[in-house]
Amino acid sequence: MERPRSRVVPPESWPNWLKTSPWSPSFILSEEGRFLAVAVEWSGTVPRSIYRIVVGRLLKEHTDLSVMVCIPANRVGQDLGLATFCRKIKVILRAAIPSVGTEEISEPVCSLLPLKTLVRSRPSAKRQARDEHFPGPILYRVRNLQHLFFSQILTLFSKKVSRCTGDDKKTLALVKHTIDKLLRSHPFLRVTSAPFMRLKNFEHLLTRVGGDTSDHVLHSFRVFLAGCPVIDRFYDQIQSAQRRIAICYDRDLHVEYSWLLASLFHDTGRVREGMRQLVDQISGDDYNEVRGSPARWSHPGYQMALRMLGSLGAYIAGGENGGWDGGSLEDERGNELSGEWIELYNSYSRHGVNSAFDLLADILGKMTAAGERKYRRFIVSHAVPAALAMLLHEWQLWEAARAWGLFPVNVKKNPLAALLLYIDTWDDIKRRRNSPPITISDYVVDDTGATVFVEWPNKELLEKKMPEYLSFSNALTDSPPFFIITPYVKPQ
Repeated sequence: MERPRSRVVPPESWPNWLKTSPWSPSFILSEEGRFLAVAVEWSGTVPRSIYRIVVGRLLKEHTDLSVMVCIPANRVGQDLGLATFCRKIKVILRAAIPSVGTEEISEPVCSLLPLKTLVRSRPSAKRQARDEHFPGPILYRVRNLQHLFFSQILTLFSKKVSRCTGDDKKTLALVKHTIDKLLRSHPFLRVTSAPFMRLKNFEHLLTRVGGDTSDHVLHSFRVFLAGCPVIDRFYDQIQSAQRRIAICYDRDLHVEYSWLLASLFHDTGRVREGMRQLVDQISGDDYNEVRGSPARWSHPGYQMALRMLGSLGAYIAGGENGGWDGGSLEDERGNELSGEWIELYNSYSRHGVNSAFDLLADILGKMTAAGERKYRRFIVSHAVPAALAMLLHEWQLWEAARAWGLFPVNVKKNPLAALLLYIDTWDDIKRRRNSPPITISDYVVDDTGATVFVEWPNKELLEKKMPEYLSFSNALTDSPPFFIITPYVKPQ
């Protein structure tokens, strides 16, 4: 008897329970009343959280369903422990060979990361409750963290912010109060919230004159919050990476303070970028030009910032195994990078570059006082890597960063930049007055990394964002941790 042949099921004929699922396969085959859903993951990385949560649930609820995931043959071994993971959740894993077909991956991929991932259910209604600016899944994750110096401050904020729902003034006041507490929480830190609030005042000015502006203040604090559970989960790994470039004592190294600086201040340079745009908008004169003065670079703070940041950039790009010298010696490649960054800064066209140098120059300028000597090692070890992460965060700059040797971002060598790129890419919550009503339906941080589930109201709006998502899919290398964005369209 001839074996029945499989047929491809057109999308309009897919079962309703699959049409409305956050996970969508590449195509479906049907044979004798059974379905085989095939997903081709060309990046070679399988978003484990959505497979564990969503696909695992589908397989349990629908006995007539099987799932196969295919990755390119040349990516086998990239996603550590993938074969073991797929067998555990009863998903078929195949290596796809273009124009040939698939072959089975039968042996576990060698993994340096123990598979201790917990099975998690979808968030409960209580966990989903949220302030409109701070999604519940993020607030849920920042409570009772184990390794962060300021974890109690985060727990308190996550409890208080729910009382501010619907009152933007109360929310902003609570955020400012919390930022002040965070910046005062370590005796060696010499930073104030002034640049942060100047950004808020400038956004208000742009709004009054009819400028097209987006929120960077609540966004920056949201980025900070979302990164904290990742820092906490991978604390030892990130601390180890930072130790290679630190010049302070091990007991004084707290990577969470580098993350605090990188995340909170990564958009403060938007003030300078906005000045240029505002003049262009108001004057309507193509011959007006707003640029930074070359005299800035003779200021001691900016001179030190330029030398240290250029030196660290050259060190990270060079891939050396030894420790960083803190910029104490002239570095030819560092000087080349600095020259390019001066031009980007002076053009006021890339606010990440402006943010990095303004913050670092301000901090280093304060450190020249004799009374600050005992704090200098701490500041250099935490502020300079934070500034490098800030400089790299704009996705429009990534092609240039490729030529600098700093892109794709190496997760093991430059974890702060990787984390900032990741969260800044997907955080679009209420950024503009006409922002689409997206929802962070879940945010999972486990032993494999972080996965965010972003729900978009319709396909058209999601397609506009896809170029940035796709750019990010090629932005990182040398994981784990893995950073995964799972966008989907809200079920109708």
